Amino acid sequence: MKLWKKFLTAGLAVVMAAGLTACGGNKEETIKVGTSPDFPPYEFLKDGEVVGVEIELIKALAEDMGKKVDVQAMDFDGVLAAVTTSKVQLGVSGLSITDERKQTMDFTDPIFENSVRIMFKKDKPYETPDALKGKKIGFQVGTTSGDYLKDELPDAEANGYKEYIQAITDLENGKIDAIVMDQIPAERMIADKADLQLSKEPLYVDTYAFATKKGENAELIKNINAGLKKLKENGKYDEIVNKYFK
Repeated sequence: MKLWKKFLTAGLAVVMAAGLTACGGNKEETIKVGTSPDFPPYEFLKDGEVVGVEIELIKALAEDMGKKVDVQAMDFDGVLAAVTTSKVQLGVSGLSITDERKQTMDFTDPIFENSVRIMFKKDKPYETPDALKGKKIGFQVGTTSGDYLKDELPDAEANGYKEYIQAITDLENGKIDAIVMDQIPAERMIADKADLQLSKEPLYVDTYAFATKKGENAELIKNINAGLKKLKENGKYDEIVNKYFK
């Protein structure tokens, strides 16, 4: 009897261990993604759901890896913090590759390029950086636009916003003179605003990628890069991109 009990106990231990391993495995099958859904067409809200070209891309890449995606919405600066503190595995939020960010993050291969331009009221145009000197300029906290204003226009009054829509409202109401932001999202946001427009020439060009905490998730980065190459070769990448860029 005692021998039988020993075998039974050992068997239960093996089953429990296997169950715990399986649970852990299930967790690993989900990629936790942080995003700021105020950046159309890359990330935005539609009927209460986070959608966008980057969101669809990461879901297609995850599917190819046999994984699911858990999308968590937050402010843009919250995305940066969540990545560097491992609260999410991946930042998918129009993240520009910069030398400063490379100190704390690892990036995938480049995914998109986007020019950064000046947004202003048509009756008060600001087409060049020199025109912005001494002006009140809006930018989204945590973005390269803030770095640009600090480095290139230190005499301008930089006003940080959690969301671009707040900055656009202040621009329309005359509380700020201009906004520095990415061209494509800017075009989407002012499409129905006849009083606003963008500068003819870009201030600079950003390159976007997905990002993870430096030194972690190297296998995930490797698999995403391989998946991106595959999506581009089989036409799925163009199919997804063309859906949002018409």
